Amino acid sequence: MKWTAGMIGRTVAALGLVGLMASPTVAVAQNRVGLAPAGDVVGAGNFIHMVADMERTVGFYTILLGVQANDEARNWPYYRDFKSVPGVDVMYNAPGGKFKNTTFTVSNSNLVLEFFEWEGNSKRPPVESRVFDLGVPMILMQVRNIDAAIEAVKEYGGSFVTPNGVPVRFGNRQVLIVRDPDGYFIHLTALDAPPPAAEPGNSIGATLRLTAADANQAAHFFETVFGFNVYKASELTDDPLMGRAMGLNTLKQRWAGSTVPGSTLPMQFAEYDKLDGKKVDQALPRPGTAMLRMRVRDFDASLAKAMTAGATVAPGNEAPTVLGNNTRILVIVTPDGQLLQLAEEAPRPRLPLRPTGKTDSRQPPLK
Repeated sequence: MKWTAGMIGRTVAALGLVGLMASPTVAVAQNRVGLAPAGDVVGAGNFIHMVADMERTVGFYTILLGVQANDEARNWPYYRDFKSVPGVDVMYNAPGGKFKNTTFTVSNSNLVLEFFEWEGNSKRPPVESRVFDLGVPMILMQVRNIDAAIEAVKEYGGSFVTPNGVPVRFGNRQVLIVRDPDGYFIHLTALDAPPPAAEPGNSIGATLRLTAADANQAAHFFETVFGFNVYKASELTDDPLMGRAMGLNTLKQRWAGSTVPGSTLPMQFAEYDKLDGKKVDQALPRPGTAMLRMRVRDFDASLAKAMTAGATVAPGNEAPTVLGNNTRILVIVTPDGQLLQLAEEAPRPRLPLRPTGKTDSRQPPLK
């Protein structure tokens, strides 16, 4: 069965997500901001990136984040052969394709970065985007050492958005915007005296920012479809610091925001006065395409609400993919052009009754 639009007929939450520093620009996720209540969304999944060269990507993020790539063997996963998983190739619009992937946990945050290299990606044209294009995602990180970003860019082929790769100073902090080797934007802020953070690594906190045509309309989409508790944006405000960091000189911006339900991951919806109608052309599985996985309580209900609110299904996603653990998963496109991956885990069976007649509430792990 194919999913089509025709077939799919505020209590204040614990936002606690962004420290607004002296400039309206420098919105940086704070350490351990607090859990947002679950609702239609029960948690943040990985923020997924398509890459051209896994080894290059792993090298870049190892330096930037100050942590190693994760996998169950605690090894270098990019040395593995490409693998094929039925259904996953179709969902990523790469029928018959093989991939390798790995993850990085961003310290002191609920953000996990997952990277996919599909066979042949090094020959596919990468996504082209400007820092203010509609639909562009950006990771905002507060870091202990901003020089690590400069080193990662120079050693592994990223680039600088901030002119000449020189951080912009404002009071007791520096701001730098870079692109990773596949063009993803990363906004870094470093305080002269960073706050203490429990976990190792370079990151002290992270926020996911999505560029929108209208910040409040984007927030409304996530509020009505997924039950986000949002705060609204005010009027566009001059932001000379962000203008300098983006290499744009002058800039007006505003953002609305929330915390992904069931997580501590802050999420912003940014609107810039530089918007000229150009939407980033994300196209799986091309390098530079990104999406956020969200774990939903009721797949059918969330999908129906998203379609009613103007979302569409991504190419290759005519029907949900069912993984080996019976998770249903599908990629959709928001009205602003961002990709979201909806995932619903199948209910896990209860263990048999104990002799006492009481139900054992323990659940086996997912396979």
